[in-house]
Amino acid sequence: MDDSQSFWVTASTNGLGAALIEQLVDQRARVAASGRNNLQFHAMARRHGNRLSALDGDTQQQADRLKREWGALDTLIINAGACDYLPADTTESQLLQALIKTNTEAVERYLDAALPLLIEARRPHVAVILNLYTAAKLSDPSFPACAATSLPERLRTKRAQLKASGIDLTVITPYAPPSKHSVPKIPEHWTAQSAATEILARLPDREEEIVFEALGLRTLWPLKSF
Repeated sequence: MDDSQSFWVTASTNGLGAALIEQLVDQRARVAASGRNNLQFHAMARRHGNRLSALDGDTQQQADRLKREWGALDTLIINAGACDYLPADTTESQLLQALIKTNTEAVERYLDAALPLLIEARRPHVAVILNLYTAAKLSDPSFPACAATSLPERLRTKRAQLKASGIDLTVITPYAPPSKHSVPKIPEHWTAQSAATEILARLPDREEEIVFEALGLRTLWPLKSF
């Protein structure tokens, strides 16, 4: 990989998101990172110079900055299992529903904001990484999953829309019925670094769905502390 490849990674303040941007920068890609503002995050951006941009402002402001600076975007990685999107006043009792709601809304926002940038790229790609909570249905388990109650189903309906614009979509999900995409078949104790390595190694294949079964979710998607 080299600096001709550009990536925008969301929810990258810590855990899996931070590991993804660290490895992409090490591979000399151009990386834009969105996450909660903190000193560590922006210090990382300063340390890596022009290879890493720490994006501030709302989602559209972030996209506008990339439009000015890059003009196009090769790959958007939406970390849709994170607490980065939660309101600051979220309580412990609200956490699960708020986690699903805010991550679902973040997927929609980032897809909409990044679309003009992706269209300008030669082979644009979107990857959405779910965790066990955001991959779950919001309705009675006995009801069939649909786009209104399931983020994975919503993404599957969006695949055709993105494909019409020349954009490939990979959904990385923590569980699914056994298939040729299942690697590994037995859940493992992935670290953020080893999970990021596996994901980045498989992204060039542009699989529609990757099953990424993981134990120890808190190391990949740290939950909010109360």
